[in-house]
Amino acid sequence: MINEKTLFILGAGASCPYKYPTGKELRRLIYEEFPSRYKKLSNQINSSELGISRSVIHDDIQLAPRFADNFFKSSTPSIDLFLARNPNFSKIGKKAIALSLWIAEQKSCFREKVDQNQDWYSYLYQRMTETLTKPDSYKQINQNKISFITFNYDRSLEFFLYESLINSFNLEYTANYPYSDLLPFSIQHVYGQLSTLPCQKQSSLAYRLAPNIKTLQKLCSNIRVIYDRTDENLMDIKKEISAAKRIFFLGFGFAKENIDVLDIPNLLTDKHQIYGTAFGMTNKEILRVRSQLSQNFKNKDPVLHNPRIKNMNCYEILREYL
Repeated sequence: MINEKTLFILGAGASCPYKYPTGKELRRLIYEEFPSRYKKLSNQINSSELGISRSVIHDDIQLAPRFADNFFKSSTPSIDLFLARNPNFSKIGKKAIALSLWIAEQKSCFREKVDQNQDWYSYLYQRMTETLTKPDSYKQINQNKISFITFNYDRSLEFFLYESLINSFNLEYTANYPYSDLLPFSIQHVYGQLSTLPCQKQSSLAYRLAPNIKTLQKLCSNIRVIYDRTDENLMDIKKEISAAKRIFFLGFGFAKENIDVLDIPNLLTDKHQIYGTAFGMTNKEILRVRSQLSQNFKNKDPVLHNPRIKNMNCYEILREYL
């Protein structure tokens, strides 16, 4: 059981162990594979089924290679930043994001099917349920004091937690056990998500549902990028950060645009215990992140025990500090 109020702020690296792309890998998938994948998917359905003309689909097929080529030659590290700079590519860019992640979802896997030295989902779930030893003790899982803010579009975490709990206590995948009752933990997607799960909302899409062009249209409407996100949940997100006692940045690259969109440094104080993965970062880069996150601390930590930004993966840092 996790008794201290703990917030997890997730970046692309947090989903990476479960076969989702990092920001760098997503960039490669978009410029190398998106145009051909989109063309193949578009040719599998009659345009009348979409309620749009074949010319619209044809225009997108023609635009996709130019978009991918521009993105490649821009040297921009993330698709989000590229679309913020080039909103004229917004519609086709969102299709590229949605299709790439939707295909990744088909390949996603969990538990013993992933590297056991990176499987932080399983470690977190074990910590949440280690004291739940009776058949009906699943009802006590809500006593864990945790919440999540994620910059990711995928819903692998929600799916994993729900599937694990349902099977741990031999419950059924029915409306009698809706997600919000079993796992009432706040999971805020800063830029939206591909879709909610059927256990969360009836009109949602099943996990690992095979992609098609009609579904892709729906997915794109759920995705936002930096320049077009709204502030509808910004206040709730800031409250989560301010109220937390411990904050774990997991798989979070500390990109300036993501730090700034939530005004994170101005919400952090030396009352927070802050931990973060810095897998692959140099010592100089780690010091820069620590300095940025602690800029408003009243009592500076001379040896920088807080924030603790470590060259560890998500699993390692949770084992050490959770």
